[in-house]
Amino acid sequence: MAPLERDSSRANLRVSGSSSTLDFGVGESSDSLHFPRSVSAVLERSTDCSTDLRDRVGTKLICTISPANCSTELLTALIHAGMTAVRLDFTIGDRAAYDEAVKNLAAAVRKTGKMVTTIVDTNGPTSTVLLKEGEQVELTAGSQVLLVADPNRAASPEVLPISDPRVVKCVNPGEKIVIGKYLASGSDDASAVLQVVKQEGDAVQCTCIEPATLVGKVTCMIVNATRDCIPTMQEADYKELRRWDEPNLVDFVSLSCTRSGEDVTELRKFLKGTNYMQEVQIIAKVESKQGLENFDEILKEADAIMVSRGDLGSSIPVEKLNPIQKYVLHQCNVSAKPAIITRVMDTMQQWPRPTRAEATDVANAVLDGVDCILLGAETVRGQFPVEAARTVLAIAREAEMVYNNGHHFKVMLKELPSPMPRQMAIASSAVQAANKTGAALIIAITTLGSTPRYAAVFRSKVPILSVQLPTLGIDRRTMRWWASGTHKARQTLLSYGVIPVLADPATIDANKSALGVAIDFGKSLGLCQERDNVVVMQRIQNQRVVSMVQVD
Repeated sequence: MAPLERDSSRANLRVSGSSSTLDFGVGESSDSLHFPRSVSAVLERSTDCSTDLRDRVGTKLICTISPANCSTELLTALIHAGMTAVRLDFTIGDRAAYDEAVKNLAAAVRKTGKMVTTIVDTNGPTSTVLLKEGEQVELTAGSQVLLVADPNRAASPEVLPISDPRVVKCVNPGEKIVIGKYLASGSDDASAVLQVVKQEGDAVQCTCIEPATLVGKVTCMIVNATRDCIPTMQEADYKELRRWDEPNLVDFVSLSCTRSGEDVTELRKFLKGTNYMQEVQIIAKVESKQGLENFDEILKEADAIMVSRGDLGSSIPVEKLNPIQKYVLHQCNVSAKPAIITRVMDTMQQWPRPTRAEATDVANAVLDGVDCILLGAETVRGQFPVEAARTVLAIAREAEMVYNNGHHFKVMLKELPSPMPRQMAIASSAVQAANKTGAALIIAITTLGSTPRYAAVFRSKVPILSVQLPTLGIDRRTMRWWASGTHKARQTLLSYGVIPVLADPATIDANKSALGVAIDFGKSLGLCQERDNVVVMQRIQNQRVVSMVQVD
């Protein structure tokens, strides 16, 4: 067979008689991708995130754990697999139930020597269908179902009692209500969709348009519920957060069903009034149509954004989900705020491998600009939690290999406001200097944690070592001052490409600057070596400075 050759300005496909090679060109790229050089280069490349620290610093991973699935061994294995954040969901357990999980996480962190950030997730405005233990109710398509706010009514295919009477006052004819185990389990296979026909006093008449068998803990979500109808933060959420008000415990609160910027400001006001959660940051979960409509104001107030794709997929047409994801992630990138997506590996609850669609979904999210990927049911009750963590990050690393960082840098410069904010300008200069000179490392010496977050916006292939300097705080109970940067350091673990370290004041003296300590630490981690160039961002007196040093 004669060899087939085809050359173009974008790709080069060559198949010879003796060997077959798919060569996409050297240095060729599209607007958003660098094409691989060859199939063999892709297949032989290692994506084991447990071996080289450089392979752990791109896309970050959040794993949800439960009181029933939180052993030190599991948490240690997840950290080794690449987990950088743990999520504790109030719908699964309260502070007392999570006590063992908190202790085991601390033990796993000590054992691995790796930093992990902690996220707690509020319940939000959800109601529960009142089923008895072991009770099962089958809803069929086209059947009529009455939702009643009466705990004394028995559940049946015709009548479903619910826990929150406000639900029946919040719906209008034609609106949809999702009922099932999805909110608690991350699984769609036990969720029904009802369409409201009419409201009758303390009851709502509905038609079942998507059937399911209800069993166990079943929640009820109004797809288009407004904030005025049922508040985003329930009194039970505030009560539970007070139980978590302990030193050095929580780094983020994930605000379920965020529907306005005011939701975020109200929660922040509450956190500022606590003893130990004043520095806790807020992740706004966008999971409703109203949240999307108010996204700009939510983004302005929140510290990070989570695209809760399960709930959101029930609130908007499914074909709109992908372009919405692209828009939200891009806006987060421009605003220098971490972007998180959910629902990526549902199949791996029961199977050791994802579907091809799930693998492609993860890769596309990375190319869209996601900072973190969240695993829910996969690690809460899945049979392969560690394998799921490894698989997600391996797919993410492959996507990062073909990401066109240079194009992304140019897009960010174009999208950012002019004049550019000072810290953003400093960060862009540092990233550009690192890219142009082939630097091994970017060091960001920071007190507030914002400098490395701004650098992460530009998606450099060069790792960012964030050196967190301690800051003064006060214990409102004892009125004693203390110095710590632990929260700020761990909070950068949600930002793409950032490796945080907490500077110890005892190691920084007149003979050893913070920069010297940082370089020594980078060498110990294998991030840089002698004769490497390192780009440094730091504040000297009142000046923000970008400099380049050579490692001795």
